[in-house]
Amino acid sequence: MDIQLITDSEASRQLGERRFLSAERVVSEWNKLIKEKRSQHSIAPIEISADLQIPYTADTLNEFSRDTGWYLIYDPGFSLIDNRLIIGTDPAHPPCHREDNDWWLAEREQGWAFKTESPGYYLVKMEGILTLDNAAKDWDWQDEQIKQMGEKMQRASTRVVVNAMVSCYLLNGEKHLDKYSFFGPEVDADWCLLVTGWDEHGINLGHWLRNDWGGYWGADLRVYLSCKYDINCPSLK
Repeated sequence: MDIQLITDSEASRQLGERRFLSAERVVSEWNKLIKEKRSQHSIAPIEISADLQIPYTADTLNEFSRDTGWYLIYDPGFSLIDNRLIIGTDPAHPPCHREDNDWWLAEREQGWAFKTESPGYYLVKMEGILTLDNAAKDWDWQDEQIKQMGEKMQRASTRVVVNAMVSCYLLNGEKHLDKYSFFGPEVDADWCLLVTGWDEHGINLGHWLRNDWGGYWGADLRVYLSCKYDINCPSLK
């Protein structure tokens, strides 16, 4: 079966520069941050793979381009730890992480905090949906709603969302997750789910015992979605 993938020019035509964050533009801005050395940790400048492809078809792009909340964003593959080390913790130089938000730097959290994946493109809805606005709605309720949206939909990973937040700020000046928080799919060492937001001090990662609202009832926790790949790149069959 011949699968027709979309090109950069087609993505740019349909989405525009604000919603298509190409590899060239993203890598250029991240490398500027790496050169600044906002922390003592040394990270090498990143490069774009020669066999990079956008793993979505024209039909998929056309479908999702109608909703202006969907962005096609190149993800440089950084772990959450690397993300923090690159952008630093100084609120005078945004984007940054909260300096006092360091619980997830502990060795026991390395399983998820250090997780990296191959760089690549993601279709991500950069708007929170499925608000948990009463005690009858919880993480499982959100997941059930996502399943009803079709097999392409999934809860975006926290790593992808945080990298995308930084890229959107660098390229568009957009600050996401400053009005509400994102309920991610990962669990920490205590089997609590991750919650991510962005306040005046920086990006902030919290954790929440699954479906146990306790004193947090009424908090504005939403979902960021991503679209599953149409094909697995770069090994096309």
